[in-house]
Amino acid sequence: MYTFTITRSQLKALSLLCADKKDLRVYLQGIYFAPGLTTVKAVSTNGHALLALELGQFEGEAGEGFIMPVELVARFTRFTKREGYDSIVIDYSPETRLIQCTLLGQVTSQPAVDFQYPDWNRVVRGALSPSNEPAAFNRKYIEAMHEAAELATLGNAIIHTGGNNAALVQFTNPLAVGIIMPLRVEIPQPNQVLEGFLYNRADQLAREAELVKAGEALAA
Repeated sequence: MYTFTITRSQLKALSLLCADKKDLRVYLQGIYFAPGLTTVKAVSTNGHALLALELGQFEGEAGEGFIMPVELVARFTRFTKREGYDSIVIDYSPETRLIQCTLLGQVTSQPAVDFQYPDWNRVVRGALSPSNEPAAFNRKYIEAMHEAAELATLGNAIIHTGGNNAALVQFTNPLAVGIIMPLRVEIPQPNQVLEGFLYNRADQLAREAELVKAGEALAA
């Protein structure tokens, strides 16, 4: 068994990027906790965006990671701003696969999701050398990443784009990283967009000038 803590705000930030109950990929319907040598990383993804946070050190003998189901997560994600700083103590036993959460003396237990979590390390590593090619993104995933950053106090976000490949999200807080998958759409060259915009704007200004002159002529 090993023990670690996470704040309610951090848990809610991660929950924003979990898959919902309609998703057939049951293993994405929760938050994955992965123990390392001394600390635990918490990861959530819906297949389109991913967020990983490094938590504090754990106590005990770390074994395998586990997936906390969304039903258990939801019990701790409704709170006031002040309550968001409350820490949840999580105990996990790899032998029984039982998750025990303690918040302000109250204990809640539930089994871990009995599925293997995807190799999130591979996804992040694949985005570490971005090409900086332009990319288009679903706005809701950018908004979810922004809200998560606010909740977990991650600071500003820098998106390193890679064209049709995964984009790396780097935060001011170095203990977090994100991934956003781009939309598969055709992206026009900047000069094509701007030339059309500038031409239309110039044409509008010329038309406005003609109307002003016409008005002046009538006034005279």
